[in-house]
Parts: sequence; C-alpha cells; structure tokens
Amino acid sequence: MTTSKSPMNHRERVLAAIRHEEPDRTPRNFWAEPPAWNRLFSWLGYSDKDRLLAELEIDIRQLDVTTPPEREVEPGLFRNFWGEQYLYRETEWGPMREDVRGALAEAASFADLESFAWPHPDQCDYSGLPAQAEKYRDYALLYGFADIWERPALV
Repeated sequence: MTTSKSPMNHRERVLAAIRHEEPDRTPRNFWAEPPAWNRLFSWLGYSDKDRLLAELEIDIRQLDVTTPPEREVEPGLFRNFWGEQYLYRETEWGPMREDVRGALAEAASFADLESFAWPHPDQCDYSGLPAQAEKYRDYALLYGFADIWERPALV
C-alpha cells in the first residue's frame, strides 16, 4: 500500500527538502541566460516569465537587485563588480555572455587578493527586495549564486 503526501505549496516543498524530509514531489528551479529566455518565449508566443514559471510548476523565485554597471576594461572585454570578465557573442536570440578568465584568475599571492577591489554590499540597491518578497511569498526565495571566490576567479 502506498501513501500519498498531502500537497505542499512551493515554499513548504523546498523547505521540506532542505530539512531532509520527503516533499510531495521534487522541488524545481529554473534559470536561464537572456538569449535562452528569448528563444523560449519566441517559441511559446508570449514573454511573461511569471506565467512560464507557474506553468512549469517552478518552486523557487529568484530575487534581483540593482548592481553597479559593468565596465569595458578593454575593447570587447567587460567586467562586472564581482570581477567576472566576459565577452558578448551575438546570437540569433540576442547577445550571449561568454566568460573568460576572471580578474583574480592569475592571483598568486595574498597581496593580489588584498589589492582586488572587492564588492561591498552598499554598492547594490536593495530597495526592490521587499516588493519582490511579497509578490513571491508562497515560493522559496533565492538571491544570488556562486560565491565570492568563484566569480572573480573564473577560468
């Protein structure tokens, strides 16, 4: 005899999994680069991310803040405030970011780390987070990805 779990909302499902409890189904997340979103929306015939995530029964909503603008460090090479460096390759669906060696990829000493312009939390505008959190209150919320070492040292 099998027992069925009672339905959980998106947030409950993710929290159960984090606690190593059995959720009613495996929690789902979805993230894509802008050209992938563009291609997907072209195929679907609409461009509403919330609608698509709901149709796919995605349990996690990713929050976003305004960050310092990227800067061009040499022609065609861009760097964000994390030290990630990248080029943009044009595709049929829009420019696609192609990561290259990060600002700390060649760091060989503690002095190299000390001289890096590490990001500071005050560089971001978090004023939109409360509205996002309220809008997605029934979902698990995620902000950011990677870590402070991975991003500037991408190889």
